[in-house]
Amino acid sequence: MPKAYLPLVARLRDRFTCYGVDLRGHGDSPSGPGTDVLHHGEDVNKVVRSLGLQGAYAFGHCLGGMAAVQAEIQQPGSFSQIICYEPILYHMNSHELGPDHIRWTAPALLKKVVARRQRYFASREDAFKKLSGKPPWNRFSRDAMEAYVEHAFRDVPVGVELKGDPANEADTMLWPPHLDPMHTVYPSLPEVKCPVSILAGTDVSATTPTEFIAHYIEDVVKEFPNARFERLDGLQHLGPLEDPVRVADCIIAHAGQAPIQAVSSTPGSCSGLRKFPRLAVAQSHSPERMLSRL
Repeated sequence: MPKAYLPLVARLRDRFTCYGVDLRGHGDSPSGPGTDVLHHGEDVNKVVRSLGLQGAYAFGHCLGGMAAVQAEIQQPGSFSQIICYEPILYHMNSHELGPDHIRWTAPALLKKVVARRQRYFASREDAFKKLSGKPPWNRFSRDAMEAYVEHAFRDVPVGVELKGDPANEADTMLWPPHLDPMHTVYPSLPEVKCPVSILAGTDVSATTPTEFIAHYIEDVVKEFPNARFERLDGLQHLGPLEDPVRVADCIIAHAGQAPIQAVSSTPGSCSGLRKFPRLAVAQSHSPERMLSRL
């Protein structure tokens, strides 16, 4: 949802030219043949090529992070650096999590949660009121929640409709074996030569379906030839929407625009940096078109 991430992007605009990529089948981006994990990296690379963004920085959250990594695997040199927040990457020996939990139990629980998501509301005000009091939306910063309600819904005769169909999203939670990232993406991680930074929250649980990614992500970092890892205290899986300023400052630091020890959640703490490298923002649940200038 590129425009739901506008509070994060606002922190980056004076340092980067930002583009948001809406993955195939998400929100306004049309679905159709190939609406699965194998094609997300291809779609990101099409955008990279069409805009001449080779060598840009990439930031991706969840599925968007995996798509950015997949794009670099498919076409080395797509990005000069990839920065991810809890991308969907794993292997079977991650801590105490067994294969059944990683591949079936937690995703199946998450699928049930997503499938029950309310799609229609009387108005955006109604959506804001009803969603902001329940998880995970109750952890969003107010400006992120306002951006989400503004851009993740479309007007319909009965009120507003969530652009991402919960049924379609639920169907992506369990991959058949030939699409499983364990077999399609993970074996190629050592081929990713550009620097990779992976951010994750600390408020994690191996049994909570929306948090189990962060529990095993640290093991995955070891598979990249050139990777860094950082946990952000108190954040969960939707960290970029929970504390956009802090996550944006981490992106700036990991992109080499400021030393990591200078990262701060205080507005204006990283100033005076006037270069404008390009940042392709590949998000996971995008409600806008395939590409938007942010």
